[in-house]
Amino acid sequence: MVKMKIKKTDSASERNALVDNVKGLVIIFFIVTNVYFLANLTFKMPEWSIHEGDVNGIPLWSYLNFSLMDLGPAIFFFLIGLTVFPTFSRHTVRDGSRAAYKRFFMRNMTIVGIFCTITFIKSKLLKEINGATEHDWDTIQSIGFTGVLLTPFLFGFMRRHAWARVLAGLGVLVLFQLFHKEINIFHSYQGGLAACVGYLGIVLVSSALGDAMRKGIIAYAAASLLLAGAAVLSDRFFGKAAFFEDYNTTYMLMAATFINTVYFAFYVIDKLVLKGRRIPVLSSMGRNLFLYLLISLAVMAVTMIFLADVPLNQTRLLLLEIGVVAAYLLLGIFLEKKNITFKL
Repeated sequence: MVKMKIKKTDSASERNALVDNVKGLVIIFFIVTNVYFLANLTFKMPEWSIHEGDVNGIPLWSYLNFSLMDLGPAIFFFLIGLTVFPTFSRHTVRDGSRAAYKRFFMRNMTIVGIFCTITFIKSKLLKEINGATEHDWDTIQSIGFTGVLLTPFLFGFMRRHAWARVLAGLGVLVLFQLFHKEINIFHSYQGGLAACVGYLGIVLVSSALGDAMRKGIIAYAAASLLLAGAAVLSDRFFGKAAFFEDYNTTYMLMAATFINTVYFAFYVIDKLVLKGRRIPVLSSMGRNLFLYLLISLAVMAVTMIFLADVPLNQTRLLLLEIGVVAAYLLLGIFLEKKNITFKL
C-alpha cells in the first residue's frame, strides 16, 4: 500500500543537491507562469514567453517553434530522468527488486488517481462558478502515468547501461512520431495520455545525461552535443516542433535540448561555486515537489475563481506574483527548519 509520509530525516548522500536546487527554481517558475496564464490581464506579455505565442521572426524561438511557457511540461520529465534510475537501484538494494517495482508502480498510479480526482473536482467547480472549460488531464497526472510507462524499463541491464537507455528513448520517440496519429487517440488537455509516450522518451534520454554528468563535464558536454544533434535531425526529417499540447518528437527533443543547455549552466556553477552544496530553502522546496504541486493546484483554482473577472495591470500582477512566491518561500523556510520531506 502507498502512503503519504512526512519524513524528518533525509540522507544527503541519497539526494542530488543540484537537482533539488533546480527543482526549487522550477516550482517558482511553475506557479508564476500559471498564475499569469490564468489571470485576467489588461496587458500582453511578449509572444516568446506565452503559451502558443507567435514566435515567427523572433531569434532562437522561431527555430525552436515554441515559447518559454511551452517548455514547462518537459522540464519535469527532464529532471525526473536525472535521478530515477539511481534512486530505483538504491531501493532494489535496500528492499529487494519485487518490493521496489511494486512501490514504484503503485506510487505512480497513486499520483494519477489523486490528481485525476482533484482535477475532476476542480474542473466541475470552476464550470459551475464561472463556466470555465472543463480540463480532464494535466501535467501532474502525466508525471504519474509516465512513471507507469517507465516501469518495464527499470530492469537491471537498462539501469547499468546508459547507451541502452539512449537507444530505448530514441526508439520510443521515433515510434511516437511514426504512430502519432494512432497515439493521439488518447490526446487531451496538456497532451493527455498521448504526450506521456513522448515524455517517456525524454526521461530515458535524460537519464543517460545524468550518467554522463556523474562522469564529469567533458562526458556531459559530449552527451549534450549528441542530444542537440538528435534534435536538429528530428527538425530536419520530422518537421518543426508542434505547438503547445500538440507535442511531437521534435518538440520533445528540442525542449530537452534547451532545458539541458540551461541545466548545463547550473551544472558548471555547481561544480565551480556550490561544489555540490544545497541552497537553503530552495532545495527544501525542490525535495518537496509534490507538496508544492498540490498547493499550486489550490492556488491556481483560487486564481481562476476569484480573479477571473478582476482586471490585473502590470503592477497588480507583479504584486500578486511576489505575494505567491513569498508564501512559497516562507513554507520552504519552515520545511528547512523542521527538515521535513513530504513523500508519497
